[in-house]
Amino acid sequence: MSATKAIATPEQRHAARRGAARRVALRHARRRHDDNGQSLVELGILIPLLLVIVLGAIDFGRAYYAYVTVTNAARAGAQYASVSNANAADTEGITAAVDQEAGSLSGSPTVTASSSTDSRGKSVAMVTVAYRFNTLFAWPGLPHNVPMTQTVQMRVAP
Repeated sequence: MSATKAIATPEQRHAARRGAARRVALRHARRRHDDNGQSLVELGILIPLLLVIVLGAIDFGRAYYAYVTVTNAARAGAQYASVSNANAADTEGITAAVDQEAGSLSGSPTVTASSSTDSRGKSVAMVTVAYRFNTLFAWPGLPHNVPMTQTVQMRVAP
Protein backbone atom coordinates (compact mmCIF):
# COMPACT_ATOMS: atom_id res chain seq x y z
CA MET A 1 0.00 0.00 0.00
CA SER A 2 1.21 3.38 -0.83
CA ALA A 3 0.98 6.30 1.53
CA THR A 4 -0.68 8.70 -0.85
CA LYS A 5 -3.62 10.84 0.10
CA ALA A 6 -6.87 10.29 -1.61
CA ILE A 7 -7.85 13.16 -3.82
CA ALA A 8 -11.22 14.50 -2.79
CA THR A 9 -13.76 15.52 -5.33
CA PRO A 10 -14.75 19.20 -5.61
CA GLU A 11 -18.09 18.41 -3.96
CA GLN A 12 -16.34 16.85 -0.97
CA ARG A 13 -13.99 19.83 -0.59
CA HIS A 14 -16.96 22.24 -0.76
CA ALA A 15 -18.87 20.27 1.88
CA ALA A 16 -15.81 20.30 4.17
CA ARG A 17 -15.45 24.09 3.82
CA ARG A 18 -19.16 24.57 4.52
CA GLY A 19 -18.90 22.50 7.68
CA ALA A 20 -15.91 24.54 8.88
CA ALA A 21 -17.76 27.78 8.12
CA ARG A 22 -20.74 26.59 10.14
CA ARG A 23 -18.54 25.77 13.13
CA VAL A 24 -16.95 29.22 13.00
CA ALA A 25 -20.36 30.90 12.68
CA LEU A 26 -21.71 28.98 15.67
CA ARG A 27 -18.64 29.93 17.72
CA HIS A 28 -19.13 33.62 16.83
CA ALA A 29 -22.85 33.43 17.57
CA ARG A 30 -22.13 32.03 21.04
CA ARG A 31 -19.55 34.76 21.68
CA ARG A 32 -21.93 37.50 20.51
CA HIS A 33 -24.60 36.13 22.83
CA ASP A 34 -22.17 36.19 25.74
CA ASP A 35 -21.16 39.81 24.94
CA ASN A 36 -24.73 41.11 25.34
CA GLY A 37 -24.41 41.28 29.11
CA GLN A 38 -21.09 43.07 28.84
CA SER A 39 -22.60 45.65 26.50
CA LEU A 40 -25.39 46.38 28.97
CA VAL A 41 -22.90 46.92 31.78
CA GLU A 42 -20.83 49.27 29.61
CA LEU A 43 -23.98 51.17 28.64
CA GLY A 44 -24.99 51.43 32.30
CA ILE A 45 -21.61 52.94 33.13
CA LEU A 46 -21.53 55.37 30.19
CA ILE A 47 -25.09 56.76 30.30
CA PRO A 48 -24.64 58.68 33.61
CA LEU A 49 -21.32 60.07 32.38
CA LEU A 50 -22.83 61.21 29.08
CA LEU A 51 -25.81 62.70 30.93
CA VAL A 52 -23.50 64.76 33.16
CA ILE A 53 -21.59 65.98 30.09
CA VAL A 54 -24.79 66.99 28.27
CA LEU A 55 -26.27 68.75 31.32
CA GLY A 56 -22.97 70.54 31.93
CA ALA A 57 -22.95 71.75 28.33
CA ILE A 58 -26.52 72.99 28.69
CA ASP A 59 -25.70 74.88 31.90
CA PHE A 60 -22.54 76.35 30.36
CA GLY A 61 -24.51 77.48 27.31
CA ARG A 62 -27.11 79.14 29.52
CA ALA A 63 -24.39 80.93 31.52
CA TYR A 64 -22.68 82.15 28.35
CA TYR A 65 -26.01 83.37 26.95
CA ALA A 66 -26.72 85.26 30.19
CA TYR A 67 -23.24 86.85 30.12
CA VAL A 68 -23.68 88.02 26.52
CA THR A 69 -27.15 89.36 27.35
CA VAL A 70 -25.80 91.30 30.35
CA THR A 71 -23.05 92.75 28.16
CA ASN A 72 -25.52 93.78 25.47
CA ALA A 73 -27.89 95.27 28.05
CA ALA A 74 -25.10 97.42 29.53
CA ARG A 75 -24.15 98.53 26.03
CA ALA A 76 -27.78 99.44 25.23
CA GLY A 77 -28.09 101.48 28.42
CA ALA A 78 -24.82 103.32 27.72
CA GLN A 79 -25.90 103.96 24.14
CA TYR A 80 -29.17 105.49 25.36
CA ALA A 81 -27.27 107.65 27.85
CA SER A 82 -24.72 108.79 25.26
CA VAL A 83 -27.31 110.49 23.03
CA SER A 84 -27.46 113.70 25.10
CA ASN A 85 -26.76 115.14 28.55
CA ALA A 86 -30.50 114.91 29.29
CA ASN A 87 -30.48 111.17 28.50
CA ALA A 88 -27.34 110.69 30.61
CA ALA A 89 -29.27 112.04 33.61
CA ASP A 90 -32.42 110.00 32.84
CA THR A 91 -31.87 106.89 35.00
CA GLU A 92 -35.40 105.61 34.32
CA GLY A 93 -34.80 105.74 30.56
CA ILE A 94 -31.44 103.99 30.96
CA THR A 95 -33.07 101.29 33.10
CA ALA A 96 -35.84 100.87 30.52
CA ALA A 97 -33.25 100.45 27.73
CA VAL A 98 -31.41 97.85 29.80
CA ASP A 99 -34.61 95.98 30.68
CA GLN A 100 -35.70 95.93 27.05
CA GLU A 101 -32.38 94.38 26.01
CA ALA A 102 -32.30 91.96 28.96
CA GLY A 103 -35.90 90.82 28.59
CA SER A 104 -34.94 87.17 28.02
CA LEU A 105 -33.19 86.85 31.42
CA SER A 106 -35.09 85.30 34.30
CA GLY A 107 -35.35 88.09 36.82
CA SER A 108 -34.39 91.70 36.42
CA PRO A 109 -30.78 92.89 36.48
CA THR A 110 -29.60 95.71 38.74
CA VAL A 111 -28.74 98.89 36.83
CA THR A 112 -26.43 101.65 38.05
CA ALA A 113 -25.86 104.76 35.92
CA SER A 114 -23.52 107.69 36.49
CA SER A 115 -22.07 110.61 34.56
CA SER A 116 -18.60 112.11 34.81
CA THR A 117 -15.93 113.75 32.67
CA ASP A 118 -12.92 112.10 31.11
CA SER A 119 -9.32 113.37 31.10
CA ARG A 120 -10.05 115.73 28.18
CA GLY A 121 -13.06 117.30 29.90
CA LYS A 122 -15.65 115.49 27.79
CA SER A 123 -18.82 114.18 29.43
CA VAL A 124 -19.09 110.38 29.68
CA ALA A 125 -21.88 108.08 30.84
CA MET A 126 -21.16 104.84 32.70
CA VAL A 127 -23.75 102.10 32.98
CA THR A 128 -23.20 99.04 35.17
CA VAL A 129 -25.49 96.03 34.90
CA ALA A 130 -25.33 93.31 37.57
CA TYR A 131 -27.14 89.96 37.37
CA ARG A 132 -27.05 86.76 39.41
CA PHE A 133 -27.17 83.67 37.22
CA ASN A 134 -28.53 80.47 38.79
CA THR A 135 -27.35 77.14 37.42
CA LEU A 136 -29.86 74.37 36.80
CA PHE A 137 -27.98 71.98 39.08
CA ALA A 138 -25.67 72.34 42.05
CA TRP A 139 -22.37 71.22 40.52
CA PRO A 140 -19.75 69.99 42.98
CA GLY A 141 -17.01 72.57 43.41
CA LEU A 142 -18.88 75.28 41.49
CA PRO A 143 -21.15 78.00 42.90
CA HIS A 144 -24.88 77.70 42.32
CA ASN A 145 -25.25 81.50 41.97
CA VAL A 146 -22.81 83.18 39.59
CA PRO A 147 -22.60 86.99 39.74
CA MET A 148 -22.24 88.68 36.36
CA THR A 149 -21.36 92.35 36.16
CA GLN A 150 -20.61 94.45 33.11
CA THR A 151 -19.74 98.16 32.96
CA VAL A 152 -19.82 100.16 29.73
CA GLN A 153 -18.60 103.73 29.39
CA MET A 154 -19.50 105.93 26.40
CA ARG A 155 -18.88 109.56 25.63
CA VAL A 156 -22.02 111.73 25.68
CA ALA A 157 -22.72 113.53 22.44
CA PRO A 158 -22.49 117.33 22.75
